[in-house]
Amino acid sequence: RSSSTMSATIGTGSYDLYYTHGFTLIAITVFAFFYLSAMKMCFGTYFVRTAMSNYKSNKVIRSRYYELFSSRDNLMYHISWAKSRGELEEARNLMRQLEKVDKEIDQIETVNGQIFGSKARVAGEKLA
Repeated sequence: RSSSTMSATIGTGSYDLYYTHGFTLIAITVFAFFYLSAMKMCFGTYFVRTAMSNYKSNKVIRSRYYELFSSRDNLMYHISWAKSRGELEEARNLMRQLEKVDKEIDQIETVNGQIFGSKARVAGEKLA
């Protein structure tokens, strides 16, 4: 082969550097395409640093959100028990706390949109 095709001899066979580099470029391009596509689809960004930052902030928000839902469930339990014991004043106080928790949950859902998906809540009962 002539030197214009950029060939080299390795061991006993010859190997064309032009085709080797072409394959390498194609492989890198295909890998980069799939990597960037996966990053954009999964994390909404092409950059790992941004994805990690978003993940950490979402983790804090999710933690607070689920903590509030746990508090809400606990309040619902205590409201039910207060009603069954006839302690309506205590039930009203707990209902006010429940309304505050619901407002905070609604605020987090409004501000953070699609982070949480759908989560069903049992509506608070009205006192007689």
